[in-house]
Amino acid sequence: MSRTMAHKWHFFRAGGVDQVSLRDGADILALDELDQKLWVALAMPTRDVDIDPATLDVLDVDKDGRIRVTDILSAVTWIKGAFKDAGKLLVSANAVELTQIA
Repeated sequence: MSRTMAHKWHFFRAGGVDQVSLRDGADILALDELDQKLWVALAMPTRDVDIDPATLDVLDVDKDGRIRVTDILSAVTWIKGAFKDAGKLLVSANAVELTQIA
């Protein structure tokens, strides 16, 4: 059965590779619609990258030391239920306002 993508994706080119741009909350919430052939990486390590290891440990659902598509999609499912505006996750902040929690 073919599934039609309802979300309109925007791409940018970096390092010779076309990549999806996560511009707003709608982009985050639609990640489960994005064909895995369009994901830049299907796995990344939880260490030796420029992202807080504690954050990566939370995302690493099966604790195998790698963040995979299923880990990201699990986080998106959690975000859908936890936040009123997923776009706020794209803004750097030290705290989340209580009004943003669903």
